[in-house]
Amino acid sequence: MAYVCLLLGAGMAQAQRLDQLLPEGVPGFGTDPGVTVTSRIAPEYQAPGLRSGLWVFHPGLDLATGYASNLFATAAPRGSAVLRLSPSIRAGYDDGADRLGAALSASDTRYPMAPAQGRTDATGALGASMALGGDRVSFGFADLALHEDRTALDALSADTPIAYRVQTLHLAYAARFAAFSLTPSLDFRRWRYDATTVQGVYQAQSYRNRDALEAGAVLRYGYSDLRSLVLAARATGLRYTDPVAGLPSENASGYQILGGFERADDGVWRVRLLAGWEERIFASSAYPDHGGPMIEAGLAWLPDEATTIGLTATRRIEDAAQEGVGGYTLSALALHLDHEAWRNLLLHAEFAVQRAAYLPGGTAGTGGGQQRQMVAGGGAQWHLNRWMTVYGDASVTASRGTAVPGAGSAGGGDAWVDLVSLMGVRFGL
Repeated sequence: MAYVCLLLGAGMAQAQRLDQLLPEGVPGFGTDPGVTVTSRIAPEYQAPGLRSGLWVFHPGLDLATGYASNLFATAAPRGSAVLRLSPSIRAGYDDGADRLGAALSASDTRYPMAPAQGRTDATGALGASMALGGDRVSFGFADLALHEDRTALDALSADTPIAYRVQTLHLAYAARFAAFSLTPSLDFRRWRYDATTVQGVYQAQSYRNRDALEAGAVLRYGYSDLRSLVLAARATGLRYTDPVAGLPSENASGYQILGGFERADDGVWRVRLLAGWEERIFASSAYPDHGGPMIEAGLAWLPDEATTIGLTATRRIEDAAQEGVGGYTLSALALHLDHEAWRNLLLHAEFAVQRAAYLPGGTAGTGGGQQRQMVAGGGAQWHLNRWMTVYGDASVTASRGTAVPGAGSAGGGDAWVDLVSLMGVRFGL
């Protein structure tokens, strides 16, 4: 559905959500444009792109500066100015039935008062969505070279941001049978981490390297226009490729079963509610099997053409960064507001809370620790014309938790607050 990208994408505090890191405008990842304030087409302020037949190319450049108050996520904050340079290019092909796309982007971030914290991230993605009779087949591949900050949920207290790489492949086939549709899918994800130091001591991160395979299917029954009942089932396999000698394997399998509904028929409300059960079964008896409720929910309210208010909720099992911890249950809730003050001035505000409850067992102690984060922020985008946008954003993150084995202060019991503000200008063709 067109608004799914809004419902899944709202939430600043999500823990390394891949669907938030993938570039916009590349087909094959389920991120079709919607009808909300932020996704609505405004031709007078949209970059026209460089056209060659049915292909359109959109180069861009983003320049930003600001301040981060707590780079090391500690109770005694140490901050720095921020300088960021982000070039990008996106290409798209659309003949009305088939869509192809690709994107390349980079983001170089520097901290003049803490030079060692600087980093360069990069993303490449390509995808396709093609009609096959009345059905549709989609493909997406992305390669992301990123860094993990100490301010992220479940982050280690490393001296510098930890470099890691994620490769993800998505395949799906949507078949329609009258009022029913069946969409089987296959996802493969590969994580690889570079070594780091903690208080000057070398720490290998290869124990976090893992491959994940997920096979699933979604059955929809459209009982009226833009109203559907949904049943989703997924089977997952998790394999750690570089286990530490002498420690039990964190390999696991699992399944998810969800049911619910989607509705977007009145132009005012967009609802997606899926709830069910998730189970993780570990290969080693050192990690007790774990199961619990799973939620994927989103609500968007459009009281008028100029305002969108969204609420998202999620609960699922995630992989933990700490060695010898079998994972954690993530619960997150996010509320956001987007308002079109004028046609070329967009305002937004957001509040999000999340909780990581670490699973018991493993080799790093008794487990069972918790970490909580709250994020509040807002900003504005001012479209000067079709080629230039000026923006400003500010957010504050507050974190507190009980001791998490191996995490140090960033994942342990210290409370800390981080204020980040950015002002920038975005150019695009």
